[in-house]
Amino acid sequence: MALNFRPVQEKWGEASSCFVDNMAGLLQLIADFGGCGRVEQTTYGDNITVWIEAGTRFLDTIEAYRFRSIVVRELRGEGVSAVRSVCSSMRSLAARWRSSLNDDGSLTFYIDAF
Repeated sequence: MALNFRPVQEKWGEASSCFVDNMAGLLQLIADFGGCGRVEQTTYGDNITVWIEAGTRFLDTIEAYRFRSIVVRELRGEGVSAVRSVCSSMRSLAARWRSSLNDDGSLTFYIDAF
């Protein structure tokens, strides 16, 4: 039996530093708040990937920035200033992240796992 192989092109978007331990959980909370459909987490090499079905809606939610108090309350174990900082950073990057939407409108984040 023959196996197939092919080259892959990945385009990495602009990164944002953060000091939130549970970044995947934060993305999940925002997606849930915004009604962004399915969210899937997997590992990929040294990264955790977070796939969000309705990426456009997710970015709209980030730009609206109405979720912050809910996120801070839900992530009690995280530092409030760290959560606020990363939310603010995401809001400033949301417009640039729109170029990272997949053809189906979904959005995938890679989170460094180290």
